[in-house]
Amino acid sequence: MRKILMTIAFFTLILHSFAYINIYPTTFDKAIDDGNGAKSFYLSNTTKYPVAYRIYMEKTGEKKDMTDWIEYYPKSIKLDVGETKEIKVQITAPAGIEKGEYISNFVVKEVENPFQKRKETGAKLKIYTELKMEIAGYVGGVEPKFKVSNLKISDGKIEGKIKNISEIRSKIEIYLSDGKDEKYLGSTRLLAGGEKELSEFKVDRIDKKYKNIIIRDSEGKLLTSMKIKE
Repeated sequence: MRKILMTIAFFTLILHSFAYINIYPTTFDKAIDDGNGAKSFYLSNTTKYPVAYRIYMEKTGEKKDMTDWIEYYPKSIKLDVGETKEIKVQITAPAGIEKGEYISNFVVKEVENPFQKRKETGAKLKIYTELKMEIAGYVGGVEPKFKVSNLKISDGKIEGKIKNISEIRSKIEIYLSDGKDEKYLGSTRLLAGGEKELSEFKVDRIDKKYKNIIIRDSEGKLLTSMKIKE
């Protein structure tokens, strides 16, 4: 049994050494019923060999699935070492669709590149990577909303809790402000109803000159701001 476990651990280590797909951004999080449901993703090859990928969307099995509304290009990509290419995604919800959040799986799957000899394990096992991202769009004018509670700076550390009180998931960026300058605290993505302690953000000692906390979405739009207690 120990030999089997060691073999599994070794295979996992080998797999992890290959399993890296570099894509940015990793979220969609946009309205898809206002004509602006377009976003570009950028896929990069940071390995030491040319790679090829198949791009596709996969149904989630959930009731509010938006896979059938997605158009994207290209369907396949070949990347030389150090090369980056764009994937364009357009999501358009049909008229009259129920308000709320809709999801789909965005899949990037490495495929065999006939022009490149791949590195193999001792057992001649070829390993290809696959990335599956759950992306979300929303319908009906739903906006991200966040609440911050018990906010204060104590002994140079930020304390408090941030909660997503909207119906949709959202990635946010958090800043502290003294009225002129801003200090970046960190970013996080919270599902509807999700919470995060601000103390989880690892930052240098915080000066008490910062009087406000500012929350923006991933595109820089202001979502909320709040005064920090003395």
